Parts: sequence; C-alpha cells; structure tokens
Amino acid sequence: MHPLHIIIGKIILGAELSGCQVILGKDCGGDQNIQLFCKDEAGYATRFCSVDAIVLKDGKVKVIIEIEESDIRPMALCGKAFVSALAPHFIHQGKSYPIAPHAFFIQVIDTKELSPRSSKLPQCQHLIELVREALSTSGRNMEYDIFHGDIAEFERPESRRELQDHLRIACSLSEPGFVLSGEALLMPPAPQPVPTLTAASADRS
Repeated sequence: MHPLHIIIGKIILGAELSGCQVILGKDCGGDQNIQLFCKDEAGYATRFCSVDAIVLKDGKVKVIIEIEESDIRPMALCGKAFVSALAPHFIHQGKSYPIAPHAFFIQVIDTKELSPRSSKLPQCQHLIELVREALSTSGRNMEYDIFHGDIAEFERPESRRELQDHLRIACSLSEPGFVLSGEALLMPPAPQPVPTLTAASADRS
C-alpha cells in the first residue's frame, strides 16, 4: 500500500481539470503503469521510466506527477526529473502522446520521517532552483516544483486546494504568451504566482 500516493491521486482527480484527461498509475489507484519512452515506439530499449500520474491536454502530456514516499535524496529527486525530461513520449494502447512544448513536472515528497531540525526542505529549495536552471539551459521547456507534507498535511483542505490550484494554473497555460521570471510564472495581462516547495508551504513546516 502507498497511502500518500492514494491521497495525491484523489487530490489530482478532485481538481477537475477542464479539457484534460488525468491518468493515474497503479500506486495512485489507477489500473496501469504510466511509462515514458525516449522514442515514439514502445520497447524495452526505449522505455526510460515510469511515473505516478500524468495530465493530458490536447493530445499531449501537460503535467507529470511523481510521488516520493521514502527516498528524497537529491540524487533520487533529480534523477526522476531529468530522466522524465529525456523521455518525451507517453505511449498508451499503441498511441504516442508527446510531452507538451511547455510542460510541468511536479514532485510530491513525504515528510513523515523528517525531524523538525531536518535540513531536507531547505536543501529541496536549492534543488528547485538548480533543476529549473538546468532544464532551461538544456532546452527542455519544463517547469519543476516540489510539494511536501505527510498524510495529515495533505488531508487538510488548504493543502489540497494549493496543489489543485497549481495544477489548474499549469493546465490553463497555453504554449505561447508566457514569461518565466524568478519564482513567478507571468502571464499577460495579470501576473499569476506559481508556488514553490509548498502544499505544506515552507512557512508552515
């Protein structure tokens, strides 16, 4: 059983993302493995990784969600983010869905084992900045964010809404007409902030 996966799966479905299709992996309560491939042909050689959930929009993968309940070392977090960025195809029932030109990778990390004095969350804040920079300079137009909390935190209505709002923003953005500036995704005419290291916000940890 993966209790945090199940809760996050319900939160994603509860966002009711207009014009989108949510697909959950088995750990999140779905009925399939969600596999990403480096080519538009499925095979052992082209399969790079599996993720926990994706959101499809207009025939493309708009959001990738990965949940880490145990291993939250930078090596593990970075590894999944970068491998996913290098695998631009989700293939389901013989059909290939490419990663959208402007996509989002969201990691949810379980903090139940962290002590109040842990340095993991400040470490993750540095990680967010560096992964974003690396993805940008590599030409991979993929946004990166980390949400954190334990089961009790994600059962709070405020934390559920925070993650759902982030998903709605991600899915509502069209490919042209945005500028990424610092920690805010600016979309004319009104700037809309995108949360970082939150959904148990850093100021509540």
